[in-house]
Amino acid sequence: MSFDNLPIPIYLALKEIWRNKMRYLLVSSVVALLTMLVLFIAGLTEGLGTGNRELLEKLPAELVVYQENIDLSIPSSKIPTSVLRRIKRVAGVKETGALVFSRVAIVLE
Repeated sequence: MSFDNLPIPIYLALKEIWRNKMRYLLVSSVVALLTMLVLFIAGLTEGLGTGNRELLEKLPAELVVYQENIDLSIPSSKIPTSVLRRIKRVAGVKETGALVFSRVAIVLE
């Protein structure tokens, strides 16, 4: 293979790649796998975020009440039943209910 008419840095780089094909292939494969992993994780987080947003958008409710100072964590919000009863007594409120999140862990033994 002839690289004679190329600039010196490109010539040296291509010559090094040509001599160490396996090393270059392995490094390229690792970079490609890491890129795929990052794209997979990014897609997964985007999908989970969209699912959470759609859950809240499709709730059959006009008003959702959260506990104060929970750092935007819906499962952390705990509203006592006494507060729910007070909300139900507000004029125009037809029905109140709790939004419950369940966490499940499967343990294989």
